[in-house]
This record gives sequence, structure tokens and C-alpha cells, in this order.
Amino acid sequence: MIEAEKPQSLVRKVERPPILDRIISERISDKEKDKLVDELLEKFDRQDIEEIKGGEIELSPRQKELIIEANRLISKALGGIGIKMKTEIKYPNIHILKADVFEKYRKKKGIKSESISAWTSIGEQAIFIKQEEYNELLFLDRIIHEMLHINSFISFQTVDMALDMEDRVGITERRTGLRIRETKIKIKKGKKGKKVAGRTFFNDLDEAIIEKLTLDIIRNFDLKISLGLKDDFQKSEKLRKILIDYIQKMFQERGGNMSQEELLEIGILYMVLNWGAVLLPEAGGFLEKYNENHDRIELEQAISFYSDQEASGFISHFAYGSQRILLERLINKIFEKNKEKFNNPSEIAQLFIRAAFEGRLLPLARLIDETFGKGSFRKLGEGEDITAVDFSE
Repeated sequence: MIEAEKPQSLVRKVERPPILDRIISERISDKEKDKLVDELLEKFDRQDIEEIKGGEIELSPRQKELIIEANRLISKALGGIGIKMKTEIKYPNIHILKADVFEKYRKKKGIKSESISAWTSIGEQAIFIKQEEYNELLFLDRIIHEMLHINSFISFQTVDMALDMEDRVGITERRTGLRIRETKIKIKKGKKGKKVAGRTFFNDLDEAIIEKLTLDIIRNFDLKISLGLKDDFQKSEKLRKILIDYIQKMFQERGGNMSQEELLEIGILYMVLNWGAVLLPEAGGFLEKYNENHDRIELEQAISFYSDQEASGFISHFAYGSQRILLERLINKIFEKNKEKFNNPSEIAQLFIRAAFEGRLLPLARLIDETFGKGSFRKLGEGEDITAVDFSE
């Protein structure tokens, strides 16, 4: 459902902080909405979370500096496309938890994915990160992703607390970025219908947009990280781009003569280099050897090495790779069918970003339905790959 302009009694717009843009409800008064905002602001400031006490790892001085750096990078990235950063996150709002405490709290909050290493809680006004071995680059990757979630468009809605309670009203997420939580009416025999939280739509698409922005920041902005790591990262990026170009030429020149096994192995590495790799180990050595004589054998050896590294799980990845690939495919397909309206795919990507960070769903929904057919926007929200259907006829 697209959010339209509503009477003041229904919509309460909020100046940040706390981490909230608006409350949408006809069930509670403006005074109650103000009280809710005050409660969230108190949570934002106090960070008194009972469930994590005794299980939190104190942030190091360097990690606190990296949180400041993440705020700077996000402000610059969003500002570059005309979006104002809404909330500067301070280090008390970021909690590194021991692995067992993280997992216990994750399950209590109903987060089903066992692979996540961090999440943002709008209800607690906080970011939780699982204790792992992070270098500065990976720590930045984690916190930038979660801080972008916090700076996306966020709204709450009211629901009934339980089917057997007459008057108690609670709140739940309505919008977080592109993610939309629907509500539905449940009826218990002999009772009037109750409004309860239902399905979540656009979750994968929202994560793809957030991680695409994270990747763009990490790869394209001047990061204030330690000099040694920065040098390694710069060499990794140079080698990554050289290998991508070389693999593309390999496919053009020798693709027809490669075995299925070779095509699969090289294809996987190409995807990793393009979409996944954060930092390539030992990139400096390969780059130095290649720069000496530009011998393709050095690149062949690098490809073999990184294929083995990937198979062994030694290459760190940006998250939500498959979701980002689908997002890129969607953007390119929209551009192909609307070249008279857009100069390049980046303009379409900005529509997705604005929908996630400014709440502007209507222009995006209209474009998708016009491109792929009526009802396609909802199908996309349900997780369907609408690019798999040809609407060109």
C-alpha cells in the first residue's frame, strides 16, 4: 500500500532523533503519539537493554573512531544524490555482543536467519553486532550497512496486542526503507475482528539497496582506515578490476573452447570479483609480479589462486549477493524498456534509493507497473522475479 497524505489526526510526523519518521494510526491520539515518540527518544538516549547485560563487548577506541568515519561516509554518499542524512549514530547505540548472547537475543526477537552477523532494532533504537574477528574494513562494512537502515524512511503503525484482549493497542513497524509490514484482521469466534501484524514485503529488495550503497561507499570513497590496510585494499581493488577485464576477454576469446567445468569455475570467480569480494588476500604480490612484465601467466595464476581461496571460504564477501544481482537486473531491464525517459541506469537506481530513504514509493511503483504490467510492483514485493517474464509484446 502506498502512503498518501493523510489528516493530522492519522499521521504524526517526527523530527529525528529518535529513529522514526512518522506514526500512522487512527487508534491513538496525538498526545499518545507524542508520548510514544518520547519513549523512543528515551530508548535512543539511554540504551538500557536488559537482555544484553553481561554479554556486551566494549567498543575499542579505534572502533569508536570508525563509527564517526561511517557517519561521515554515509552523509557524503547520501548528500551526493541530494538526500540529507537523518540520524548521526553515536557509539552508545552500537552494541557488540558475545556470540551466544547475540544468538539468544536474535531468536527472542524472532529473526529467523541464522547467517546474519548484525541487525538494526528500531524498537530498541540500536544496532547489534555479533562478536567476530573484524579488521577495520569489515567493521566499516557491517556498521555502514546497519546505519544506512537507520537512516532510511521509518514509520510505525498500531495493532491489537492479542486476540483475547479488548482494548490494548501496540505498535509495529510499517515501513523500514522499502520493507513494508502489512496488517490483517483476525477473527476469534465470538469476538470482533482484531488488527494484527501480517506479512513483510520487499525485504530482499530493501537489503539489496542498502548493501549496494554500502559496497559503493567502501569501493568508491576515500576511507580513513589504517595505512597498511588502506594500501592492501587499494592493491586489491586494482587487481580485482584487472582480473575482471581479463576474464571478460577470456570468455570472448576462448569461451567457446572451455569445458563446462572451466566455464563454471571462472564464472563463479567473475561473480565474486564483481559482486562479492571485499578484500583479495595477497593481492599486492600478484599485482607486483603482473606490473613487472604484464604477463598473462601471472593473471592465470591469480585466477587459479582466488578460485581455490573462494572454494575454501577465505575471501570475505559483501552481503546479499544474489539479491543485489536481481536488483541490478531489474534496474537494467527497466532502463532497456524506458530509454526515452532516462539517460542511464543510475537514474533508475536513484528512484529505488529515494523510495527507501525518503518514502517516495509512488513514482517507483508506477514505473514498475508501467514497465512490467499492472500488479508487478506487488509481485516484486512478494519476492517474485518479475524480470523473468517478457512484457515486450
